[in-house]
Amino acid sequence: MLVKTAIKEIENILYKSDYPLTEENKFIDAELSMYVYHITGNTGFLLEAYGYGVYTNKQYLLNELIKSLDKGEEVNTYFIAQMYSSGELGYTDYEKAFYYYTRALTAPPQGGGSKSIEDAYFDCRNWANYKLALMYRDGLYVEKDYAKYQEMIRETYEKTKVSEYPYDSYDAHIEMARILFEENKIEEASEILLNIRPLIWFFVTKVSSEIDELISINELLYKYCPFDTTEIQPIDITYLLKDNNILSFYHNDQKYFIYMIEEEDCQLIQFGQHFYSSIENFMKYARIEGESFCSALPDTYGWEVL
Repeated sequence: MLVKTAIKEIENILYKSDYPLTEENKFIDAELSMYVYHITGNTGFLLEAYGYGVYTNKQYLLNELIKSLDKGEEVNTYFIAQMYSSGELGYTDYEKAFYYYTRALTAPPQGGGSKSIEDAYFDCRNWANYKLALMYRDGLYVEKDYAKYQEMIRETYEKTKVSEYPYDSYDAHIEMARILFEENKIEEASEILLNIRPLIWFFVTKVSSEIDELISINELLYKYCPFDTTEIQPIDITYLLKDNNILSFYHNDQKYFIYMIEEEDCQLIQFGQHFYSSIENFMKYARIEGESFCSALPDTYGWEVL
């Protein structure tokens, strides 16, 4: 197969397939991406190949990304640092994570200075700044420094709040809102969350991703702002699921119920004949009439807390 043919097939899967992708399409995309990587050495395809969990040898991925730095691909310093800090290697090494995050802060664009490359390095530097801020907040490898954490979050937020692609920085936006809430700047913090929430909602309903972020936003928003149970919107579902509520709603004129069941050491969510151990699992795996719960949410209505 020619490389250009493989790339065309990848583009067809990514841009012309229904979401969420089927397991078959994920496998085909990963295989084609790895093929293109082996021919071209383009680590963008390597990262794509690993994106769906088809390939699981994370040590190989790490080694290849480190090799790419010798070719000037400094943008990969962020991904290397993330691997060391996330635990996906089977261990964490915060010293190496700190080194590569710090190196990513000054990663110089290579490869001709196109807009896409400039954008990639802009994201790399800002993601790294955000992750370093969290390391100062939590005292990972470095001493805890809450003032440093706040300073770096503000810096990241200011650089990305007018970004053409705000989904690249919504974690920093959430963290900025958290800081503002602590400073009792309720209106300003709420505005940040309400601006970013529709974008998170898009990813939740289209590809069942960013669910954890929606949970964080709703929990933070309604910790400081009153919640009106008489005007429930589907976007608020994760907030209501955390309490021992019984929820009802309609979809295609049929009424459904969600039960929160408190056990000794956990809370279960019952929907139909199925039980889920967490809000995340419920949102990811529940289905309505053969459709994923997340993709059906925009068409639900008549929500009530019973």
